[in-house]
Amino acid sequence: MDRDEILEKILMVVIVILVIVVGFLVVEGRKKDEQIKQVVSVSNKIIENVKYMELTIGDAEAREIRYKPAVAVFDESKLNVMEDMINTGEKYEFENPTGFDDIPMAYLYKDDGEIIVISAIDNFEDDEEKGNFIIYQTNKSEVKRIYKVEDEVGEFIEKLYNERYDDEILLYYGYELQTSTGLQALMDMPLNDDMTERYMGKYNQYSKNKKLKQIEVKDYSETYEGYFVVEGNDHIAISEDYNPIPRQSKKLKRVPDKIKESLSKFDKVEVEEIDLNGDKELEYIAVGSTEDTSDDGKIMSKVVLYNKDYKTIGTLASWDATEDLKYLPEEVVLSLDDVVYFDINNDNKMEILMELPAYETSLINIFRYDNNVLYGEKDYEVSLKP
Repeated sequence: MDRDEILEKILMVVIVILVIVVGFLVVEGRKKDEQIKQVVSVSNKIIENVKYMELTIGDAEAREIRYKPAVAVFDESKLNVMEDMINTGEKYEFENPTGFDDIPMAYLYKDDGEIIVISAIDNFEDDEEKGNFIIYQTNKSEVKRIYKVEDEVGEFIEKLYNERYDDEILLYYGYELQTSTGLQALMDMPLNDDMTERYMGKYNQYSKNKKLKQIEVKDYSETYEGYFVVEGNDHIAISEDYNPIPRQSKKLKRVPDKIKESLSKFDKVEVEEIDLNGDKELEYIAVGSTEDTSDDGKIMSKVVLYNKDYKTIGTLASWDATEDLKYLPEEVVLSLDDVVYFDINNDNKMEILMELPAYETSLINIFRYDNNVLYGEKDYEVSLKP
């Protein structure tokens, strides 16, 4: 082999090596580009995995600053639209946010228990800034973040709210309840023609575990100037025609040992079982209470939700009424009579509605147990103090 042939072969080998190296670099570059794109894509996900959301808007007809009853939305397509709209957002810093109103309008419940509160401001404009903005805050942090988004999120929320608001009315002793989780007071409704007309009509009325009858609301009672409650509703009623009690609760004759042990400091324990989600697995609601009226005695009670294995899901409410005696006509403790299981949004999953005493009013705490997460105002401590 002469010198030229040797050089030619060396050149061919070098070319082959270069091709391999270049090919490798191109492939690695593409991989890095894909990784960068994935990172960017992930970083742009302001929110995802929303399980359901609750919406509310301001009540322009009210004589004071007030919000309309919240409504819950479980429609996956609507949840996806909301996620997509929020995920167009770019973090924004306002130097001078004059007139930037902070009005909660949407509560987004994620499947890991995180709750995102979104306030939407459409077509905001001042001397320095303009556009569509949202204020974002989570129940896991007190920090509020502002994002500039492409779409009018506020308009979307208001439109969706009005669609859901017309769907169903839930009444509790003549007061409208929000079809949402959490604590709410039984409040008189603002008196105006639109509101009174809204509540007139037929309702299906229920007590615990059974349907009572169909009633027709034809009138209202003015409670004080400018406000009213609906007449003719003795317990809980809905305007829609579906079965809100798809499964029955049952009071246990014998308290399971694990529940008795967890509430051992109470003199009396009562338990009901119910399949809240329709998954054929029972949940247990237990009330522990002590009514010792002696000088050094205690008057206290506690309501706890347990899973099928009697493990604590969460405390719904507790009440040490010892200090409240001067506000009470007689000794009172929480009981199973305060608890109702009711599907408030026609999804075959029963929420827990618990009536709680409060100073000069009553409260309703609505809980939803879904995907091993308990939504609602947990660990609520009852008090009658002003």
